[in-house]
Amino acid sequence: MSKPPELIMSLNVSDGKQALEFYAQAFGAEPVESVFTEEGILLHAEMKVGESRLMFSSEIPEMDAPSAARVGASPTLQCIETDEVDALYEQAVAAGAEVLMPLADQFWGARCATLRDPFGYRWNLTKQIREVSAEEVIRGAKEMMG
Repeated sequence: MSKPPELIMSLNVSDGKQALEFYAQAFGAEPVESVFTEEGILLHAEMKVGESRLMFSSEIPEMDAPSAARVGASPTLQCIETDEVDALYEQAVAAGAEVLMPLADQFWGARCATLRDPFGYRWNLTKQIREVSAEEVIRGAKEMMG
């Protein structure tokens, strides 16, 4: 029996060693593997966040692999869903994550926050707290956008 496909996102970071430390402190990520060159360039890292995997490497612009910090932003949003969202939020902020949207109950039925890590990536920390209809979400979005 073959293994079904699995999607694993991989980030390019400006400082591989710092990223290993930050993701461990901020999100409780556990190291699985990391490979550095003699010059200290992180070629590959894998960490576990709960049952999920996070992969990343140092940026190598000459191989078309810049970091979000180098290009000024990232269009992606990484999401961590957890029942312990309040504790994870406090942990990530204490580790140095920048708060973009403070932790609060939202109109779409989640308690969530958006943070930016030191490498330019945005993270959404969330916990579903109630079921919301599509109509409620649309109404809440219209109110939010004015």
